[in-house]
Amino acid sequence: MADDEDVVGRWQRIQRPGVGRWLLIATLVLVLPILVIAGILFGAGRSLALGAVQHLAARKFPALEWVEAEELEHWRSDSSRPRPVVLDARTSPEYVVSHLKGALRIDPRTPSLRTVAAFPRDTPVVV
Repeated sequence: MADDEDVVGRWQRIQRPGVGRWLLIATLVLVLPILVIAGILFGAGRSLALGAVQHLAARKFPALEWVEAEELEHWRSDSSRPRPVVLDARTSPEYVVSHLKGALRIDPRTPSLRTVAAFPRDTPVVV
């Protein structure tokens, strides 16, 4: 018998050199980069998406102002300023876990602004 043949009981198995090696190389070359890119996008995805939303919103609504959490807290506690309507655009499970006190939930996938229609037009809205 040749050296590349393996006898197991009555059966012979011919080993082809390099098939397992090529499979490993193909896996590393194709799958590993995809997993690395997916991990990067998953980790940085929210901040990238928020940056894109901020950029598009600023282009479409030039008078739009961005409010940080601390500034919103001071604004809501200041009785001399008009109280803003705070809309929370989280999914239901996210809203149950965490939301701002007094915030009105709107569905992020199909937002309806009927809740805002009840307020005067000059009422500030924070999303």
